[in-house]
Amino acid sequence: MKMKIIRDAFVQNWSPLFYVLSAFFLSRLFIILVGYFADITIIDKKEDILHLFCKWDCGWYLHIIKDGYEISPLRHPNENEANWAFFPAFPLTARFASSIFLLSPLAASYIVSNIFFLLTLILFSKYTSLTLTKEQTIFAIYLFAFFPYSFYFFLPYTEALFVLLLTAVFYFATTNRWLIAGVVASFLSATRNLGVFIIFPMLIIAIQKFGFRKLLHLEGASIKAAFAILIAPLGLFLYMFFLYLHMGDPLAFAHVQVAWGRTISNPLKHLASGFLSFRFPDTYLASFAIAGILCGLYMLKIKRYSEGIMTLILILIPASTGVVSLPRYCVIIFPIYIYLSIIVRTNQLRYIIIGLSILFNSFLVIAWVTAKNFMT
Repeated sequence: MKMKIIRDAFVQNWSPLFYVLSAFFLSRLFIILVGYFADITIIDKKEDILHLFCKWDCGWYLHIIKDGYEISPLRHPNENEANWAFFPAFPLTARFASSIFLLSPLAASYIVSNIFFLLTLILFSKYTSLTLTKEQTIFAIYLFAFFPYSFYFFLPYTEALFVLLLTAVFYFATTNRWLIAGVVASFLSATRNLGVFIIFPMLIIAIQKFGFRKLLHLEGASIKAAFAILIAPLGLFLYMFFLYLHMGDPLAFAHVQVAWGRTISNPLKHLASGFLSFRFPDTYLASFAIAGILCGLYMLKIKRYSEGIMTLILILIPASTGVVSLPRYCVIIFPIYIYLSIIVRTNQLRYIIIGLSILFNSFLVIAWVTAKNFMT
């Protein structure tokens, strides 16, 4: 009874910033402590935290920050992989921070990633507050920070920047700040190839606000929305123009994907074959994506169309090349946390979900620092 009174007092007098800061700093501390524990007890390398977590794609981003984009892939063992596959927004931001604050590229990458995630939680709390209750928003914030695979927001990867820009577009478009939404969307399309698909939820939001006829005829305030949608792909186009000047192929970022064995085919076929293989990790990876698709369909059912469409896009397009890394693609989909905050109605169940998320995330962080990439 006393705990309920204390909890209710916190909720009634809640400060979104308090919950955002506590979720952010506690989740960072959690990741560092679990990683350090794995280092001293399992791998016994005694690495510093920065190098301990710098795995796989981290090396690609550091190479871009230090040396820029390659002209040819000849330095790699198979002479086919190249850093053109990695979009420029994140490494350019980290490079700028490194030069301005006189930091190593690795340290700057970690700092900007974590600043991006802190800003994400702030915007996310504002966005969810538009439609959710205080208790739902609090739960969504903590779930975002501790959800399985949320450690990617700590790493020098694109996840933190991508989810910040994604959340910002939804927030600014929903609150009718279309010019800001358009500029942010253009940066999103320069962060990952999936970023360009933000035009679809932006279009849905614009139609909901202005109607299809006004938007089509550019009447009144719909002009700003149309302009925002029009400039959303600008970041992608600029990167393509750079690649054309740099090496003569504006689609090099897509063509080089074959080096990682990625070719496009039916995503539903990949998910079905992965799930029905009953073989680890394929069934596990496909299950994560299928759960995300069900979330997207539910958002469509409750008429949160822009969130539902973006959820499906961010899962089905990566799934068109296979089931590898699908949980990583799911963690950036912020509507998933909104979905769970809507369907989970009791505080007891919320505590259980947060606890299970922390437990599962502990296992994933240990798998990451010990270089067990079968889970990620």
